[in-house]
Amino acid sequence: TSLAGLYRQLGRPDAVAAIAVKIRALASNNQAALAQFYEQNGQLEEAAAIYRKLAGQSADPQATANAWQSLANVFARQEQYTDAAATTQQAIAALQSSDKSWIRDQASWMRQNLASYLRQAGEIDQADQVFRQLLREDPGGPQEYQMMTMYAQHLAATNRAAQGESLLQDYLAGHLKLDWPQRGSVLFHLTN
Repeated sequence: TSLAGLYRQLGRPDAVAAIAVKIRALASNNQAALAQFYEQNGQLEEAAAIYRKLAGQSADPQATANAWQSLANVFARQEQYTDAAATTQQAIAALQSSDKSWIRDQASWMRQNLASYLRQAGEIDQADQVFRQLLREDPGGPQEYQMMTMYAQHLAATNRAAQGESLLQDYLAGHLKLDWPQRGSVLFHLTN
């Protein structure tokens, strides 16, 4: 794809088209790779069509979730945040349908994406609910500090920086035994 970008910059759309034909032929057995090629080259509708197809065809919850999340990312690039949030919810549902706990556990980071898309769609209360749910699910867990800092960033992005600052200060006061990288991360976010 970097070669296609170079040809595009040089004003050689014919070369980009030739590369696309070759990639389509090579990717006939790998539709996800073809969708990624389209996405990287700004052909978002083509990428979205493939991601929809992949999500609808797969029996594997993780592959289905990946396709839905990729489609959500396309919607976000198009600033269609309501669609991105709805599609991310489909990705989360696919992960949660798995009989493997390690796959279901991946829904946590997707819900962080969901909260971001909800915020960008103007659904601040719903985004707040997602963050509060994430914090309730793993109190004292290894990722709690990351969730706390992400929630504080969300609060700052929604004109509630003082509330985010207070949240992080309270967290530090109640977690004196954080290791240095975790404490440093919280302090870094607190300074921002």
